[in-house]
Amino acid sequence: MTIVTETLGRVTTIRPSGPYVTLRTGVEELREALSELVSSQRCHLVLDLADVEHVDSSFIGLVLGLLRRIPVDGGELALAGVNESIAELFRLTGVDREFRSFPTADIAVSALR
Repeated sequence: MTIVTETLGRVTTIRPSGPYVTLRTGVEELREALSELVSSQRCHLVLDLADVEHVDSSFIGLVLGLLRRIPVDGGELALAGVNESIAELFRLTGVDREFRSFPTADIAVSALR
């Protein structure tokens, strides 16, 4: 899995590419990349899942952990490009109420600016 980051103003987009973000394929790399951003006070984050087809419970744990680490004073995590099966998983687990989701990364970045 490849992880690409792009910063525009105060918003950083993180784009994992690869069909799966699971415990076996990529969650740890993604966790490290996100942890580095949060540690360096980059707390307006868009996680772009346009190139991801499947996630598992370890990804949900990663997102929930990240939400707890982002400072309350103005930081935010938004998801973008979430396909229907991932969106359904988020709805079933109630995770979808914890963050905003947008159809594309560009729309999410505009909303967080």
